[in-house]
Amino acid sequence: MRPLAVLQFVRMIMTLAAITLMATTCEESPDTPDHSDSRGDEEPLSPSPSSQIEKNTENIVSELESETHNTQNDSTVDISNTETVNYSYTAPFTQLQISGQNNELRRAVVVKIGNNNSSSRPQVGLNSADIVFELLIEGIRTRFLAVYHTEIPKRISPVRSARSSDFDLIRDLGNPYFVSSGGNSKVLNEMKSAARKQIMIDGSASSSKAYYIRDKSRRSPYNLVFAYSPPEEDNENMDIDFEPQIFDNALTEALPSIFKYSSNLDLNKTPFSTEMSDTDSGDNTVGLRITYRQPAGVDVMHIWDETVQGWVRIQDGTLHVVETDYGMAEIAPTNVLVLSIDYKTSEADRGSPHAITYGEGEAWLLTQGEIIQAFWKRTEDRIGFHLTDNEDTQLSLTPGKTWVLLTNRRGPHPIAQIRHIPGNEGWKLLNDARIAYTISQQ
Repeated sequence: MRPLAVLQFVRMIMTLAAITLMATTCEESPDTPDHSDSRGDEEPLSPSPSSQIEKNTENIVSELESETHNTQNDSTVDISNTETVNYSYTAPFTQLQISGQNNELRRAVVVKIGNNNSSSRPQVGLNSADIVFELLIEGIRTRFLAVYHTEIPKRISPVRSARSSDFDLIRDLGNPYFVSSGGNSKVLNEMKSAARKQIMIDGSASSSKAYYIRDKSRRSPYNLVFAYSPPEEDNENMDIDFEPQIFDNALTEALPSIFKYSSNLDLNKTPFSTEMSDTDSGDNTVGLRITYRQPAGVDVMHIWDETVQGWVRIQDGTLHVVETDYGMAEIAPTNVLVLSIDYKTSEADRGSPHAITYGEGEAWLLTQGEIIQAFWKRTEDRIGFHLTDNEDTQLSLTPGKTWVLLTNRRGPHPIAQIRHIPGNEGWKLLNDARIAYTISQQ
């Protein structure tokens, strides 16, 4: 029963009891003396039964009113003083359950990040990306297209120029902000066209200068920093002269995922084809190695580490580490997806490869310590990449961060050589890379 209802009920019962007792008292003691003239120094008289009941009634009613009032106040206090309840949602680009601030409708931020050579490394903030696409560029090097949604770090660098390959990949990401240092005139025209079609929002350095600063500890062009939050004024390495605005994060609906994910994977442990397995059977594989024409081209390895539950990256023989808000960290994504695709020559730059990401081809899915031979397919009438095994069963990724390596499978540009890394070789390579990095920091 509600407190107010109880209060009304008690009042009614007490009133009836008082009336009954008063009537009984009057019948039994009609000559009760009047004590109105009693001296003040005399002992107080005992109250009459009726007055005692009235007093008790008032006390009970008062207590109930107080309790009711306190209950209402407590309820009010609880509501006003309660901290915001942590919101839980499924991150679209990792399918992880996220608790905390509600960022479900936050617009993604896609950043073009340099990886040309050692001057580009260590990158800053790269580990926070939900998805990283690695694309071939001129000079037989690669560059990253990093997708940020679950977490957007305060600093991301080095920000580099866009390529024609970027816009088809961005198409599936829900009209994100695209952060870059710009591009040549033809790429800038492609960027304007993509913005008009609402494929992306131009967040390049030329259109959003307020978000960009220069890191004076590095040389240009490897020092352009995208500052999602204002930098600390006491950071002497930063060239600070801006008042940033907050990006508009509002979306009308949650972003779709571009891969299928599952926490309980029924892994199809299909071994590598014979042309890829040059030293051992696929059953003993602990990683993949992707090489473009050595020694000039890029050489990348992803090796499984059970301890960190990720595929640790070694690039050009060196442990690939990045700067975070908490220090240096290895790159070790939950999933690595290697897609064999075609690269044509870019219309914007005759020396630049242009990734063809619509179509189909072979793929290799690295997840949960297993390497699965697969096939990819992507069409313009649906969002994302569709992965199947050799029996045409759809494959899923493990919830977590994913790196997608878009490797060239035929001319006119250099072709990627892909081979598996046997267990003993892989563990030695990883151990040696970690030791070498530790020594370099001493």
